[in-house]
Amino acid sequence: MRITRSDPEHLVIVDFPKLLGVTLFSASLLCLSRLMYCLGHPEITHRELPGCVIGALVFFGGGCLFAKRSVFDFDLVTQQLRWHRRGLFGHKGGVVLFESITSVAVESSSFPLTSVLSYRVTLYTTQGTIPMTESYGLGEGPGCEQVRAAICQALQKSLAGQMENDILALAAAGRKLDAIKLVARRYKLSVTQATQFVDDLCQ
Repeated sequence: MRITRSDPEHLVIVDFPKLLGVTLFSASLLCLSRLMYCLGHPEITHRELPGCVIGALVFFGGGCLFAKRSVFDFDLVTQQLRWHRRGLFGHKGGVVLFESITSVAVESSSFPLTSVLSYRVTLYTTQGTIPMTESYGLGEGPGCEQVRAAICQALQKSLAGQMENDILALAAAGRKLDAIKLVARRYKLSVTQATQFVDDLCQ
């Protein structure tokens, strides 16, 4: 995710995971080429065929699911957000008034059995949530914080309150451990201090 335009009239943020798309579609093509090779050589055992077919479908499906281009155009003149997300098999989007955006959150998710966090920016509106990316990104924490700060500035919202909204949203969703990890990373606190911070915030 990157800011492609920032001036007194527009803030434009674009997300297009090219590397992920190229990787998944290339893996799908490799599985298909192996399938063609196996079909052309009868001496090769056909036990590989189901694996090649499943691999090709899984990688192709993953590419279609995650390789989507998202554009969020915050029009500072008309006070409207125009956004769209396009993929291989469809698109969606809409127009949201600035006054309908209640908060901007950096959401985090942890991988099972690890402390590694991945991040994405989500807009909370009176009509529901709008994730700015389809998936969470590893190591995207600082970039997401920068994007959120730019959006808050464009919307003229207080960033301090937004930061605590992230933590409250995680705790309210039953993801207290993720909330504690986020607090520990963001405020450079120990696990004990972060736990107390979350407990105090949720009271």
